[in-house]
Amino acid sequence: MNFLLEIGVEELPAFEVEPAAKFLARELEKFLKEKEIPFGEIKYFATPRRLTVFIENLAEKEPTKTQLIWGPPKKVAFDSEGKPTKALEGFLKKNQARLEDIEIRQKGKGEYVALLKEVGGKPTAELLKEIVPTLLDKIPFSKKMRWDNSNKLFLRPVRWILALVDDKVLNLSWGSLKADNLTYGHRFINNGGSFRGKPLRVKNSSEYFNLLEEHRVILDHRRRKELIEQALEKYEKEFNASAALKEELTEENTFLVEYVHPILGSFDEKYLQLPPLVIITVAAHHQRFFCFQKPDGEVINRFLAISNNKPKDDSVVREGYEKVLKARLEDALFFYNEDLKTPLEERVPKLKGILQHPRLGTLYDKTQRLVEISTRLAKDLYPEKVEKAQRAAYLSKADLLTEMVKELDELQGYMGYIYAKAQGEDPEVAKALWEQYQPKGASDQIPQTEIGTILSLADKLHDLVGYFGVGEKPTSTADPYGLRRAALGIIRILDKKRLDLDLQKLLEFTYDQFKELKQDKATTLAQLEEFFKQRLVNYLSDKYHPQVVQAVIQTRKGFDIVSILKTVEELNKLLQTEELKNAREAYRRVKKIIAKVKENYSVDPSLFQQEEEKKLYQQLVELEKQLENLPIEEQIRALSQFKETIDQFFDNVMVMAKEENIKRNRIALLQRVKKLFERVADLEKLPL
Repeated sequence: MNFLLEIGVEELPAFEVEPAAKFLARELEKFLKEKEIPFGEIKYFATPRRLTVFIENLAEKEPTKTQLIWGPPKKVAFDSEGKPTKALEGFLKKNQARLEDIEIRQKGKGEYVALLKEVGGKPTAELLKEIVPTLLDKIPFSKKMRWDNSNKLFLRPVRWILALVDDKVLNLSWGSLKADNLTYGHRFINNGGSFRGKPLRVKNSSEYFNLLEEHRVILDHRRRKELIEQALEKYEKEFNASAALKEELTEENTFLVEYVHPILGSFDEKYLQLPPLVIITVAAHHQRFFCFQKPDGEVINRFLAISNNKPKDDSVVREGYEKVLKARLEDALFFYNEDLKTPLEERVPKLKGILQHPRLGTLYDKTQRLVEISTRLAKDLYPEKVEKAQRAAYLSKADLLTEMVKELDELQGYMGYIYAKAQGEDPEVAKALWEQYQPKGASDQIPQTEIGTILSLADKLHDLVGYFGVGEKPTSTADPYGLRRAALGIIRILDKKRLDLDLQKLLEFTYDQFKELKQDKATTLAQLEEFFKQRLVNYLSDKYHPQVVQAVIQTRKGFDIVSILKTVEELNKLLQTEELKNAREAYRRVKKIIAKVKENYSVDPSLFQQEEEKKLYQQLVELEKQLENLPIEEQIRALSQFKETIDQFFDNVMVMAKEENIKRNRIALLQRVKKLFERVADLEKLPL
């Protein structure tokens, strides 16, 4: 049999649509597998007005199986006269069994009441009737609302539920709604007759898809996306230009419409004097229109809109789209020309009136701190560019006071770059104002210029220390200040540019730039170290074996980013080599013998009694000096060769000697050997 479920809703926000439908499909699949009910394929479909799950070839019943249920011990189940006690009667009642159904079985050293009971066999439809309402309660929306007196919560009002097992309505209810075989066509097509659209009776689950198609609902979001992409490709080829923000706008438009009708529009060429990203952002931000860019980055005066309806006359809709976009571009052109009249430098003092955070002061305070942090970074990385770094830091937040950024905050940084360039600032300083926010995500590029790199690192270090210092750490469900993104951005910059920075000292320096933070420096840095470790695990586990990542990070400070990155990369290449296996075995042997020792001891060479002790110590001291500057591959080779000396030590020396001072000295020696290996990693955790 086939099962069809459709949840009809008021328009959902685009980014919530697919995750909700996917959740329903995934949880239904998990439920069926737990019940061991055979089924064919599970498909989900999503539009802004409906969440649909379709399950093919579903077994009519869950399988039956015999289950052994243990009851109370025999001596508790029966009294001295052999009559059932209340304990046994309760057991029988709970399991709907009779006295003659039970038997006495041996369990461990005693005898217990046992019941062989057939379980399962419940009709699949009954099970679906029970589970679907529960799943509707559990869809993980970002927000939920009440819309009727049933007190049910959902992201938007739910207007209907269609639930069919083949051609029969599944008799389920949720809140004040009861399932039916009724769905609705496109809201604005085919004489809808109500705000829901034209009512459509679905005779059976198989005809549902064709019925919606006939009434202009393209149910499959994959197909809607494909139609949008085809339209974009057509015009990209025609204009020899690429669609800007193609991926994110395609995804958003896919879940804004139930029907796809592309309409090409144009705007006056006078607006091309605006910076390209301004035009693109205005069109995308307000209307979700696609703009087209030539290979040199310049925008052409064409845009593509995705209509949710096929009008009688495209020109009428096109004219409406063009009129709306013109108004937005006219505003943008006014803001642009007005903003250019005031140099960025003159805006900086006005940042004193904008609060970053009640405990962190104003954006002017942040600017002053950024100047100091950028100066320190420039001295460490590019000493000849200290003045440029200071200038970029000073101007970094000025564009937040421009009219353009007030209107479109996603243009912060970019407008700073545009205005700084127009006002004669050094080109690298101007570019840094844009690059300070990079990378914005895992796929965004990192800063390309040296000054941009400095300012990006400074901005992220500032916010990490500041927000952690006032107790505003991210939680498992919220990160309002983007601190995970900031830490990941630092990791990516250090990784791609292989910058040799002492991150701990930089964070300490950054902490000192704040007048007063709620939390002391040591606690703040300890929290940040753990935070960076977690981000490193996430960042590296996608590229390398997770056990290699854990093995390295386990023994390192979270601030040793470049060293950790190099070590993970190299160790991953050495897996399965004989040298790494030998080094791991030597480390494992040392670690095991001192695993229960909690105290740390110091080595006293004068207490050595045997040649094997002296030899181990001598080679240890040499390796401690040598390994500092060796590549990981050579370190592993040296540690592999060290195994022979370690083996000789264990074969001839009693570590747990009777004399306490000798025993402690030998433990101390092994503790140092263990630390030597852990400069590389906790080798025992490697997947060999």
